[in-house]
Amino acid sequence: MNRFPKIGYGLVGLVLVAGIGLLNLGVTFAGDQFPIRSVQVGGQFRQVAKLSVEQVLDRYVSENFFRINLAEVQQVLQELPWVYRASVRRVWPDKIYVTIDEELPIAWWQKNKLINGDGHIFEPDRVDNVPSVSDLPRLFGPQGASSEVMAAYHQMGRLLYRADLEVVRLALSERRTWEIQLSNGMAISIDRNRSLDKLRRFVTFYNSDLKQKNKLIEKIDLRYENGIAVSWKENPLLVLNEI
Repeated sequence: MNRFPKIGYGLVGLVLVAGIGLLNLGVTFAGDQFPIRSVQVGGQFRQVAKLSVEQVLDRYVSENFFRINLAEVQQVLQELPWVYRASVRRVWPDKIYVTIDEELPIAWWQKNKLINGDGHIFEPDRVDNVPSVSDLPRLFGPQGASSEVMAAYHQMGRLLYRADLEVVRLALSERRTWEIQLSNGMAISIDRNRSLDKLRRFVTFYNSDLKQKNKLIEKIDLRYENGIAVSWKENPLLVLNEI
């Protein structure tokens, strides 16, 4: 009859001991124990200065391994020029491992900014040491439309590539009209209604009927439902319906 209370007291004692142990462990985590002793940095550094990354991380050395704010470290690193993404993780028992992904510019955005393949806009501290950056195409669009313009650049570029045509400038107006400038000097206008279908139709027609005359063409207008308008450099406008 008395053994059950003894078991109960023993269980209570075990819980108390465990609770005290967890409390001590919490104090240890919150104190000066488990300091970060080293930071390892990975990634391919072409434009990002590795020294700048290391200087940021130096301020976190000796912080508590469990209490360091990894999100804060990540945010500070991603504010550095040319850093697209930073991943930060703990490595037991006393290390922080950081991986840096650099921005990869695909085009210029507006006048003096760059844009990557995801439509993310960034403004580098310098570009004089970036090979071929001056040869990148120019993209323009309303505020907040960078992802839309970049997606269109990829899609339209792939279609025009089938006709050996290269986009050097792409602009989206406030009215959602596309203006394309090609490397051969030809310009193309497309409205927002079925723009890719119209461009696809143009590529087919260009390859079959216009390619041999491309040096004579000044502008192509695809803002027609069932045809195109061709402006020649030395001849009047020609409208081709039902192509």
